Amino acid sequence: MSSYEDTMQRLSEMRSRFQSGFSSSDRLLLDSLHRKLFGKDITKTGCSDCYRDAYVIIVNHLKKTKTMPKTPNYVLKGGALIHPFGTSKFYTNPISDEVAEEHLSNFPDEINKYAHYPDDWEARAAAFAKRKVAEIEAKKTHEEVEKVTPAADNSEEIENLKVQLTEAQEAAAKAELLRTEAENKVRELEEENTNLEKRIEELNAKTGNQTASDGEGVESEDVALLRMELETAKADLDAANEEIATLKTDNRALKAANTRLKNNGAKDTE
Repeated sequence: MSSYEDTMQRLSEMRSRFQSGFSSSDRLLLDSLHRKLFGKDITKTGCSDCYRDAYVIIVNHLKKTKTMPKTPNYVLKGGALIHPFGTSKFYTNPISDEVAEEHLSNFPDEINKYAHYPDDWEARAAAFAKRKVAEIEAKKTHEEVEKVTPAADNSEEIENLKVQLTEAQEAAAKAELLRTEAENKVRELEEENTNLEKRIEELNAKTGNQTASDGEGVESEDVALLRMELETAKADLDAANEEIATLKTDNRALKAANTRLKNNGAKDTE
């Protein structure tokens, strides 16, 4: 049987002695149950009617709750009172662990007010004090965060700033990509430019040699083709130089734009 069932069975057995008077063991049980259920002793224990009243109250309470209360860790002595400093609250039995340990963390010498308490009450009181300090620090941090957090009515503005920040970051990334592509293109064109210059030198040398071998004033078909190839190479070189100049200008603009976008993004996050 459970503790509750045992208790109810014992109380049921005591019913036969309700009128004639409870035995000493009956009264001890009623005293114990009354303290456990209501946190205080039965008044006027020398009175038989007081025990009868207590019996009725205890039985009705247990029938209603259908459970036995847990034995509290802290029980105050009869008549003892707890009044936390700075409050208008007063506590008697039953007293919670939190109230008792807060009281003992501030006034450990008042342990003599307790009829029952855990063996490790000092460690419990110290742990409560640490938790209290941590709660105060957490509350302080939360209040400081709330001071710098925009009010709820600025939520639309905050969302707009977030969108602007995202767009700025995307634009900065795109500008960086374009700048990198431009740098690569410049290198390719400069390499092509170098090759064209070498080709022009080679063609100049060939046309000079070909003219000398064919005789002055006479231009063979091979020479004409070389000259045409030379002119084409020169045109390609001019176009490459022009594209390089344009890309370098665009690259400088992209670098400047990228810097501005990054700076704006950093400001938006502040």
